[in-house]
Amino acid sequence: MKKLIATIGCCCALYQSYAQDSTRFKTLERAENWEDIIAYTTAPDTLSVPALIILGIAYHNLSQDNIAMATLDKAIAKAPKDPRSYFQKGTLLNNMQRYEEALAVFAKAQDIDVASRHYVGMGNAYRHLNKIPQALEVLTKASELPDDDGHANVLIGEIYAERNENEKALAVFYKVKDKLLKDGEDYQIACIGICDLEIKEGRHDLALPVVQELLEIDTINYVAMTKMIQICYHNKDYINGDRYKAKLYAAQRDGNLDGELNDRFILDYFKWNKKDIVVYERYEHGSSDKAYNKTIFVLKPFPDVVEMTIQTTYTPPVTESLPYVLSAKDDKGNISVFNQRFDDSSNYDELKAAVLKILEDKKQGH
Repeated sequence: MKKLIATIGCCCALYQSYAQDSTRFKTLERAENWEDIIAYTTAPDTLSVPALIILGIAYHNLSQDNIAMATLDKAIAKAPKDPRSYFQKGTLLNNMQRYEEALAVFAKAQDIDVASRHYVGMGNAYRHLNKIPQALEVLTKASELPDDDGHANVLIGEIYAERNENEKALAVFYKVKDKLLKDGEDYQIACIGICDLEIKEGRHDLALPVVQELLEIDTINYVAMTKMIQICYHNKDYINGDRYKAKLYAAQRDGNLDGELNDRFILDYFKWNKKDIVVYERYEHGSSDKAYNKTIFVLKPFPDVVEMTIQTTYTPPVTESLPYVLSAKDDKGNISVFNQRFDDSSNYDELKAAVLKILEDKKQGH
């Protein structure tokens, strides 16, 4: 009898330890204190499954993926019927670009517990393996489950957009938009997707209320600002367009932008001769000891094909009062330089007219 009581007491103590480790780890996880989670771990074999999963996530966030994988395998060994460990392992494998292995792990999780997020993990793996029909199939299944949070449909919309099936993508984004939490990342992705696609289809008026809503939610949503600039420039509302441009320039100066947006943003988007023209503006300006392009018109007969670029080019030394000369580069690398010159305060309509004249002359064979 005493032995039985001692055993029960030991189990209770172990349960309390498990509860304490998972509670503390969850607190540290919310604060993204990955180093503290690892430092707190002195005996990983005694951790609960939830704590081991968080420990694995911590190692992954510190780029120690091999240890993260071993930690998640410990969690699986401790509770082979717990789908959470398999889900995190599948997610880690996806992040490590080991997509075939990830599919098998997500399938194991699905065998234990049918859940939307397991299908979403599979969809991500299939998408990166370029197995699009399979990706759409499992993501559609995910979207139909009771626990779906809308993320599956966001991914479906992104896939349609990547395949230039714009109307299908728009239908999905509009459908899922009302289901998503407005302060979530998926809501922004769906809204930005709507703005991009409506602008590409020339329906700037439909993009406007969506981007206005994004900027009401977050006044420093820089991606949304780029969409507002495109709408303003399309509508020739240059005063407001330049106001948003000034905010982007300030954000770039202060180091608040990432990726391509830190170098350039889309100024305008329109069609000419049934071809897309995407107009970029770069932040670089003023005197420089190096050549650079400032405003770049990219002619695209197909979404992934560039036929020509026409740009304002700064080439030192500059002796003119208007520092940018208009130049063109075709898809064979041939460069042409024209007589028109511009500066940072030049009228955009005049620049656009000069570019369109070059394109019309080229079309006529001049």
